[in-house]
Amino acid sequence: MAHGVLRYVMRFSVKYYAAELLNARLFQTPDRVNSIQKEMKESVVYSKDPQTIDSVTKLSAAHLQIYVRSSWLTCPDSSTTAAHKDFLSLVVDPCLRINVATVPDCFADIVAKFSMCIATGQATDADAANIKIASTAIQGRFDGHPLIQGMALQLRRLLDKQSRGVAVCGRRSNESDRETTLIADAGMALAMMCGNKALAREFGIPRSSLCVGMDKLSKLSLPCPALALHWLDKLEENCKLLDQRYVLHSGDCGRRLMCAFDATYLTQTLCQMTLRSQRGLAGAPWDPSLKQEVFYDLNDESLNLKEVNKADIVYEWLVWDPVGLQKFPLSAASMPMQLARSGGGGGPGAEARGNWSMLHANGLFLSACGSVIRCLTFDAAGTHAYVRKVLHGQLQSIDQEALKALPFWSSLTYVNMPKNCLPRLPICLAFDGEEVLYGLPGPCALACFLGLSYGSL
Repeated sequence: MAHGVLRYVMRFSVKYYAAELLNARLFQTPDRVNSIQKEMKESVVYSKDPQTIDSVTKLSAAHLQIYVRSSWLTCPDSSTTAAHKDFLSLVVDPCLRINVATVPDCFADIVAKFSMCIATGQATDADAANIKIASTAIQGRFDGHPLIQGMALQLRRLLDKQSRGVAVCGRRSNESDRETTLIADAGMALAMMCGNKALAREFGIPRSSLCVGMDKLSKLSLPCPALALHWLDKLEENCKLLDQRYVLHSGDCGRRLMCAFDATYLTQTLCQMTLRSQRGLAGAPWDPSLKQEVFYDLNDESLNLKEVNKADIVYEWLVWDPVGLQKFPLSAASMPMQLARSGGGGGPGAEARGNWSMLHANGLFLSACGSVIRCLTFDAAGTHAYVRKVLHGQLQSIDQEALKALPFWSSLTYVNMPKNCLPRLPICLAFDGEEVLYGLPGPCALACFLGLSYGSL
């Protein structure tokens, strides 16, 4: 009986010292490790069984962790005391929750500094910043910011290479697939945001990664704006993607987004691109009233590029959520067109033809995306006048029969504004069904309409 009790005490002492030694190796200073080893050799256990103690002290950290795990986690809960549970939670469990291969040599110094900060409640500005960053990472709050995670992992890789004296090349770090993906995505995002090819090379990303084909935007849950008004099914798909991209806030209705449309000048040329899984040429002017080709198949042997007209402007419809936390606009449609009117040229009536062309184009756009668009905003260009007049109910100079022939606009109804002190501002509210559709022409158009001078604003 006494011999059995002695063996139990010996086994418990050995595993107790093993846990203390492992904890000291991982979290404490080398002096503490030497102190525990000295205590082990001066104990009664060592005088009775020196071979077992020597074999434990010679184990590597990884093998010592395996020994501690197998010896301590087999104890039944019914036989553990309060002191036993405290020892498990304070000494044993921390040693078993980490990968010993990832513990740096200076980890004991880091723990000591952290313990001092906790005990005193004081820390230098640099230590406080590091503690905040570490706390945020441990809480998982960086999970929604993959760019920050990727940059941090790349910085860690850079510091690891510098510690090994490697400046440019060298073996790759042992990252998981997710870590490698985060680094690549962060590099791509940074390089794309600044168009920096040198930065792309720094992250080990090929130049081709900086370019995303128009045909691949839908796979990334992004609208593909190129020639969207020419293919209305693509425009409807863009509308669904925009509705999904901008989160619907509680209390919001479906029609909640703003859209700005305007034109910019182009160098008259044709551009190769892939749209709808077809390689072709874009850049020919689009006319909403004519069914003409605007995307030419490169495999068409009868194609004569000398006969293809080239657009001199491109109109774009930009959509964003005005109440979103972040204002990131997305292009819903982009169409090459001719200046002043579709088909090119000026002459008498050019501005009126341009106005009808923009009414037609915006009618097509709203017929597909009107379910999510709350407001159209635009500048005071002459070809935008009819859009402004129709949205404000100023239809006196608009041909009603021609307006009814265009998509969307004939469905609008109008409600007069309440009486106000602006008699020269007879604006009506335009309703599409039961929801209002606003037209915001900007201060320039408003000033022109009221006849205000520059200084009077």
